[in-house]
Amino acid sequence: MDMYLVNSAACLAILLFFYKLLLENETIHQFKRFYLLGSVFIAFVIPFITFKTYIEVSPDSLQQFSGSSILISETETASSFNWSLILWGIYGIGVLIFSIKFSANLIKLIIRIRQNPKLKNKNYINVLLRDKLAPHTFFNYLFFNKEEFINKQIPPEVIMHEEAHSRQLHSLDILLMEILQIVFWFNPLIYLGKNAIKLNHEFLADQAVIKNGMGASNYQKTLLAFSSNAQPSKLANAFNYSSTRLTVFGKTFSFGKFGQVKKRFKVMKTHTSRTSFWVRSLLLLPLMALLFYGFSDKAVVVKDAVAAPYTFQDTVPDKKLTLHIEEKIIIVNGKITNLKDFAKTINEITRDWKKEDFDLYGLEIKVGESVENSFIDKINAEFRKTNMAKASVSNSSYIPRSGSLNSMIPDTPPASPKMEDYLTDNSKIYLEGKIISTEEAIELIITMGKKLTVSIRENGKNKTTVTLEFKDAVPPPPAPPKTPSAENGNLYTAAQSPPPPNSNTLEYIKELAKRGANFYIGPHKYSPEEAIKMVKKSTNEISIDVSKYPDVILGGC
Repeated sequence: MDMYLVNSAACLAILLFFYKLLLENETIHQFKRFYLLGSVFIAFVIPFITFKTYIEVSPDSLQQFSGSSILISETETASSFNWSLILWGIYGIGVLIFSIKFSANLIKLIIRIRQNPKLKNKNYINVLLRDKLAPHTFFNYLFFNKEEFINKQIPPEVIMHEEAHSRQLHSLDILLMEILQIVFWFNPLIYLGKNAIKLNHEFLADQAVIKNGMGASNYQKTLLAFSSNAQPSKLANAFNYSSTRLTVFGKTFSFGKFGQVKKRFKVMKTHTSRTSFWVRSLLLLPLMALLFYGFSDKAVVVKDAVAAPYTFQDTVPDKKLTLHIEEKIIIVNGKITNLKDFAKTINEITRDWKKEDFDLYGLEIKVGESVENSFIDKINAEFRKTNMAKASVSNSSYIPRSGSLNSMIPDTPPASPKMEDYLTDNSKIYLEGKIISTEEAIELIITMGKKLTVSIRENGKNKTTVTLEFKDAVPPPPAPPKTPSAENGNLYTAAQSPPPPNSNTLEYIKELAKRGANFYIGPHKYSPEEAIKMVKKSTNEISIDVSKYPDVILGGC
């Protein structure tokens, strides 16, 4: 919200500066009216606009680290004082005060209309006032002093001026700005914009009087004669408009009054050529481009930046946190966030985590090469505020700084000598969600290392969970079976028809092996000896599918 207010105020300031510099003293008053109203609208809308940029980040340009839960070692100093509540309270008081002032002015106008005599004059209603007030207008109500009106002391050009205000619906503009002033009472640019709009209303009314055949010299004398301190309602358009009025102890002072009258005189004598109008209009194009580029919101959407989570059996933890940092962009589990909301995003993701989930979860960090260490330090500082940081028992940094990260990443993870340290009898090894043996895992890593993604989770108490996943969506088809021969080390006979089912699973598999069956677990083929060995080790219920005999599919190994 704070950046929205800053961007909105900056937009309005630039647009008002352009108006003061190039448009205010020109006679294109109708164009200026829509420019001023449009400036207010654009200033509040542009910061809401978001331009999305779609990028695809190559995996080769990233540094990747996978491991267990980690924590920042710095201490946290957070303020418990709620400044936000105080600021919202002050804002609410301001809105209340300005709402009361607006309502009071509106009620005064309504009372003034009801309690004074009225005369219908075509499309206008003349309200005859007992008070000595300057002529002013509110929609189709024209307010004049009763005595002056009856004695015909009000010049016709003054009446024409007020009728022009009513006909052109200038009161709508004033009401809109008054409502915006209630909402944005703290923004001084709203007051400047409202004064510019009211002054341009006078230009429009003056122009209408002169176009009606009234001499400019006589009209200017009338305008000077009516330049008094009599103050109409703030919601009305007054013939003797002054830019600034201050009331102290019931006494009203006007500032810049004669300066405004002088400016109206100057504009009456000005003529804006068609060429000048088009040049000023075309200058708006680069100005609008600058505002849209400089004050709109930018979002970068990374395509396929985070892989979809895999589903494991109940024994594998399903909590996973993926963090991707590229320049100033932070993506947590596929959700784009910023530095300010980083801790909040982490807390939302881990809101439903149990205590054991914080001790064992999958973590993947990707840091672009262009990310500066200072930015990483700021992310680490924000991480200290998360529930994950408070629940973790580790003392290591959350995101390693650039340079230290490379030493943590093996060049070829599947073939690294350190990988064997994790493949022990205490390890649980999963391939596509199914448990496989240590020997099978080593064989797969050696033969298909470049096509595998290996994730390692240390669960504590010397227990490790290793997950093997194929990088490609569809794993390669199994190699054709070798022809039974002594050279191939397969002395089993050629495939025959499957034997009848046997309640003893191990004996049934041995019988299938003697008949030359090919054994598969998932997409991988195993020799009869390996199949028998895995069935012996398995504690799960074994399923045997001989529908594609001589290919036999084993499940539960």
